[in-house]
Amino acid sequence: LEKYKNKLPSRNYKTPMSSFEQLPFLERDKAQETKEYKAIVGEIGWITNVRLALRNAGRALAQHASAHNELHFNAAYRVLAYVRDNPDTGLVLRAVPKGEKVKLVAYSDSSWADCASTRLSCSGMVFRIGDSTFDTRSKTQRTISQSSMEAELSALSSTTRAVVHLRKMLESMHAEQ
Repeated sequence: LEKYKNKLPSRNYKTPMSSFEQLPFLERDKAQETKEYKAIVGEIGWITNVRLALRNAGRALAQHASAHNELHFNAAYRVLAYVRDNPDTGLVLRAVPKGEKVKLVAYSDSSWADCASTRLSCSGMVFRIGDSTFDTRSKTQRTISQSSMEAELSALSSTTRAVVHLRKMLESMHAEQ
């Protein structure tokens, strides 16, 4: 954050990105491609390992790594300003008490036709053990959904595949579920 200190907005942000903001996809010949933007997006990607709330913003910014402009830079600086303004948020893990079963909980959601230019939907997943969130995922779906229900089912299918994998992993560690 120190090297971007002079470029960050002074305003305090409560969220990493505006939920209404759509970053436009640009044609390569009408856009910039700079190492600075890619470096910022890479740093945000690294931060998402412990700051799960940044995953969706990181995904949205990374989609524009090869073609971006000032609007994309401002969105990236807003994410960094959010990190600066909210230093106490992050990953908190609590142990499952001895003798208790491991309770794996997953949440799934989607936004239908989220991207205005491609009409692709976005899936989101949250995974918890007990009251500790240990993973979140945000991913653009590969196919265009014809309805919000189809987008939700696609997100639920992805979440179910991940839950099956996580349950097998817990089983291999002899965690009673």
